[in-house]
Amino acid sequence: MDTFKPNVIDFVRELLKTKYEITALANITSAIKKYYPQINWVGFYYCNHQENHLLLGPFQGEVACEIINKSLGVCGTSWQNDQIVVAPDVSQISNYIACDQETKSEMVIPIHKNHQIYCLLDLDSNSLNYFQAEIALSLKIIAHLIEEQFKLNTFSPF
Repeated sequence: MDTFKPNVIDFVRELLKTKYEITALANITSAIKKYYPQINWVGFYYCNHQENHLLLGPFQGEVACEIINKSLGVCGTSWQNDQIVVAPDVSQISNYIACDQETKSEMVIPIHKNHQIYCLLDLDSNSLNYFQAEIALSLKIIAHLIEEQFKLNTFSPF
């Protein structure tokens, strides 16, 4: 079983030193997928507040939904309630959006910028109840590091 990963946290700190947001987030998804082999999909969904939907951003894994309406699935629920959502068994979620049939559990973490949710870190695992204490803590720290970098407002779009 995977545990708390201080090495990935240090690695994410280094990845966040880039000038470009999309580069940082793309590389962070790759790092998470490498350090947590039971995560079968990891990516970011950007919040479009005007149109009330999420738009797919950088990710690693199977082809994913391009747009998710607010309140649908684990991501939409996380955005709507502005809270971390852990689904230990996605088969028990009535409005679950299945992009990868191998996914058994999911964790979604909101990331804020300018006092509102900017994007979501979405993580899927092929193991039931994967996102327990130590793993969840590592992933929350990664999300926090990203959020802190957004507060510095040092990223360029391209």
